[in-house]
Amino acid sequence: MGGCNWVTNMTNLYFENLKQFAFNEDGAITIDYVILLAGMVGLAIAGTTMVRTSTADVSGQVGTAAADVETTSSF
Repeated sequence: MGGCNWVTNMTNLYFENLKQFAFNEDGAITIDYVILLAGMVGLAIAGTTMVRTSTADVSGQVGTAAADVETTSSF
């Protein structure tokens, strides 16, 4: 029976560490900030995509309008 003692000790140590991890709240604020940061990055990407699409439409319209203008050079 002496050979199984280390298994029992390791199992008890594992469950003790698991219990401490479950009730420890030190890293909870870090997770909150990571989630908030991910949301802000997502909003920034969505906003950038919308602005880029609108800018491409406007630049296309300006290009078309500029191409339609006749220019003459007179000296």
